[in-house]
Amino acid sequence: MSQWLPLAGCRVDLRTGGIHRPAAAPTPADRLSPTELDLVRWLAARPHEDHPRARLLREVWGYSDRVVSRTVDTTLRRLRRKLEADPGRPRHFHTARGVGYRFEPHGSPPSSTPRAVPPAGLPAPLTPFVGQVHALERVHALLQDRRLVTILGPGGVGKTRLALAAATAAAPGFSTVCFWPLSAVHDADGLRASLHTALGVSVEAPPHAAGHALAACPRPLLVVDNAEHLGDLVARRLAVLLRDTPALVVLATSRAPLGLRGEARFSLPPLSPSDARRLLSERAADVGTTIDDPHLVERLVDRLDRLPLAIELAAARLDTLQPDDLLHQLDDRFRLLSADWPDAEPRQATLWAAIDWSWSRLTEAEQDALAALARVRATVPVAGAEALIGRPDARALLDSLQRTSLLQADGSWRSLLESVGDFARAQRPEPDPHRTRRWAAWLVERAEACQTELDSPRHAAARSWLGRLRPELLAIGALPDRVGADLAVRALLSLHPLLHRHAALDAARARYTEALALPLSAPVACDLSLALADVQSWHPGATESALRLARAAVELAEAHGDLRRASRAHGVVLHLTSAAADRAHHAERTLSLARAAGGRCVARALLDHGVWLHRCNQTDAALAHLEEALALCADRPRTHARLLRRIAPVYARRGRRPEGIACGRQAIALYAELEDPAELGWAHNELGIIYLERSDHTPARECFERALAALRATGAAALSAVQTNLAAVHHQEKDLAPARRLYTAALVEIEASGRPFEQALTHANLGNLELDAGAFDAARAHLDTALEVAATLDAGWLTSLAAASRASLHLLHGELDEAEAIGQRGVAEAERGGWPRLLAYNLAQVGLLEMVRGKPEAAHIALARAADAIARHGDPTVCALVALRQGALAWHTGRADDAADPFARAAEDPHLHTAIALWRGGSASPRSHEERLAVRFRARPA
Repeated sequence: MSQWLPLAGCRVDLRTGGIHRPAAAPTPADRLSPTELDLVRWLAARPHEDHPRARLLREVWGYSDRVVSRTVDTTLRRLRRKLEADPGRPRHFHTARGVGYRFEPHGSPPSSTPRAVPPAGLPAPLTPFVGQVHALERVHALLQDRRLVTILGPGGVGKTRLALAAATAAAPGFSTVCFWPLSAVHDADGLRASLHTALGVSVEAPPHAAGHALAACPRPLLVVDNAEHLGDLVARRLAVLLRDTPALVVLATSRAPLGLRGEARFSLPPLSPSDARRLLSERAADVGTTIDDPHLVERLVDRLDRLPLAIELAAARLDTLQPDDLLHQLDDRFRLLSADWPDAEPRQATLWAAIDWSWSRLTEAEQDALAALARVRATVPVAGAEALIGRPDARALLDSLQRTSLLQADGSWRSLLESVGDFARAQRPEPDPHRTRRWAAWLVERAEACQTELDSPRHAAARSWLGRLRPELLAIGALPDRVGADLAVRALLSLHPLLHRHAALDAARARYTEALALPLSAPVACDLSLALADVQSWHPGATESALRLARAAVELAEAHGDLRRASRAHGVVLHLTSAAADRAHHAERTLSLARAAGGRCVARALLDHGVWLHRCNQTDAALAHLEEALALCADRPRTHARLLRRIAPVYARRGRRPEGIACGRQAIALYAELEDPAELGWAHNELGIIYLERSDHTPARECFERALAALRATGAAALSAVQTNLAAVHHQEKDLAPARRLYTAALVEIEASGRPFEQALTHANLGNLELDAGAFDAARAHLDTALEVAATLDAGWLTSLAAASRASLHLLHGELDEAEAIGQRGVAEAERGGWPRLLAYNLAQVGLLEMVRGKPEAAHIALARAADAIARHGDPTVCALVALRQGALAWHTGRADDAADPFARAAEDPHLHTAIALWRGGSASPRSHEERLAVRFRARPA
């Protein structure tokens, strides 16, 4: 072989692997890897030949014949990208359909991909073999060391085509290849005559003549096609042939195993999505049609179960039907999927005949079981399939249907191809009402068990189970007249934990609202009201409607003495109501009823009560409740994560920041393990708040951006809460324009949704921003609204936050009495709640007020307390603010030397540099609130 291999558009150095192109500078990609070079050398030495993948793996890679690998395919794809001018239409490296690959040297006439020519003993198909590359490789490998290989699968899946392709590829290893078709054989005499014909023996010869004919061949391969309907007849004949002819290898196709010892079974699945699309496109081209819409092609092949026969029958209709019309008419698939092929066997001429071939060979019990399974349009677990069938021998019937390839198995789940289900429903058009109710009861009970397991170490399996059966649960939910109202609603409610996206929430809202009119038992009516209240609470402007539903659930549960449901209903009201007295009542009832009921509801009630106490500034009691709840739910990952998420900011605001961050990170890890993107997003948001309240802007921004990404991916509602926090990062960095845009946009959604706590928080933040921007009227309006809403909620933390900014605004305008009143109120709320950051923020205002009033000692005490409080919390922004006020006090009272150190600490915040200079008497145009305060109240030392 020459050192150089010429190709169209380039040449390859077979010594180094370099690729040389005319008039082109070499690039790092212009070189073959060692494996690619070995393959090119091997193929170039054997041009014009079709080489099976197994041979390439053996001779180029050195793999054993038993290895099945995609290495050859991926390497050829890379070679085409590097060496072919048009990789999609290769000139040199061709695919030999049904076999492997072939190399055509430069100068050979261009040709389409050739078809492997079957040996004389095999029929030659009229169309090329498409797809099933890995199935072909697997069968080819089995033929190397097994004597009986059976390809199994339902009618129309392509067993015969695969057998012919595998026999063609394996033919060089056999002395003789014979084809024995059995579809037209019905008895023992026909079996003998057809075998003799296949082997070239006289039909009149005695039975042992077939064995003699095979024994005369050094290594014969016998392809037996469509053996399922002859059962023991063909099995016994093959057993004799295999026993008497040690060199014989048999490749059989059947819809059921032959049941012989040593049988290697290969179950042929439907085509892969890509192969199915390719087959449809090629067969459509045969009738002069091109389908340009890839989405339409995908929908068509899915409706056709990706069965080759169904695809070919459908493609034959494209000579008169448009592709979208074909899709719509597949609802009547058996009328549509038939062909007038004169050379087709009757069982292959229509899809109905292909399935009827198997149906007619089932017992009455098997047909009844198949019809029962056809009522479910989803995959079902084996236990559910047994419940559907409802017979003592249900498991045996399932095994029998699986052996006939009519029932598909996926681990412990069972399903029917859509076409098989349609056929069985046509055979048994009237559903059995008793069977329907029995199946619905089993399914709902199992779904409710899975719902409970969502808060257990088995959460992933439970969520997967619910997701797989979601279509069937929704179908049961739409049949209250057939399965009973309670059972139908329970089916819907079992899916409630999976609701995250807007579309799913809206659909559930419509279903729940319609279901409220049904005659339900008290427990189910209570659960439905609470589920609808939950869905309504996410809908803008529907908070009052949600609250009415939750109150109705409270009354219903308490009227029936259902302590667990009553506790849960009070908890929902607690989250929805804004009246302080109302919240106190429902918080107390939530916990007292849960403790009386006992069990799993106690931790949830402690969480609800603890969050309420936290918002009311009863921090010690809140922490006690939350920590008690944590101890109760260590084995319940979802509840544990929710508690960690809630307790994290409480720890951080009490000055226990490392504990808060640790809890926040643990919650994130748990939600990631639970694969719950919505809750993961909220956990990132909570951790971001902890960083934000210490002015750690980089990790805070990362947390909020991750939260938004996770929540947007799920279509979750209430993203405004996270947008507000991201705005606060811009705000702290004094980037006011984007902060104002984010705050304002979030406020519109928050007010429409009726979430008062977030409404007050956003008004407080906007007020502080406008204060910094010098828009005093807007600042006053926002801060007054925040204080008003916070008072109705009895939310001391919010009151303290807004009070500090409001006091500073009064101070700037010389409204000293008003500033003192609101400032002291903010201090009191912060002390009551134990919030060191807010205490420092409010005391900083009080200290400056006392300085302006000429009370330096009182100012010094207030600022010293502020410094102590913020030292426990560690927020550098508030720390710098307190230092600025301490420096201002020293400068204002004529102690310039004493001002140097606090001003130096304040200068660690670059946003305060101008304010420091102005306090010292410098000249500059004030642009921030602190700079305006400096200009108004500064005084030179005497």
